[in-house]
Amino acid sequence: MPSRRTRKRYRSPAANAGLRGDRQRPPTDDFGNFAGGVGGKLCGDWENASLSDLRLLRHAINENWLVPVESRRQLMQALCSILRSEDFRIVMSACQVVITAENYNLKLEEAERRAKEK
Repeated sequence: MPSRRTRKRYRSPAANAGLRGDRQRPPTDDFGNFAGGVGGKLCGDWENASLSDLRLLRHAINENWLVPVESRRQLMQALCSILRSEDFRIVMSACQVVITAENYNLKLEEAERRAKEK
């Protein structure tokens, strides 16, 4: 019987990608293209968003996920309406999303400024 290290090397995906049936191409032709969703211009009820929804939105902004330009203003207006809520945790989470979005905008503006300087 081969040693444990040999068996482990055999199972590693980098050693034998062709033998394991790993994908050689994207699963579909439109892989990576934005589909636009099915919920209209702004999908979801952001005025009644839960903590997990706001956390997901903050994560999306941090990770540079695609947020359509036409829905950003509506999204920020909905977040500002959450700030009038009575639930302190929801208000704090909405504030974090607004601050994250503003930091992202500042980062984009600085990148544009640096690109113009070069």
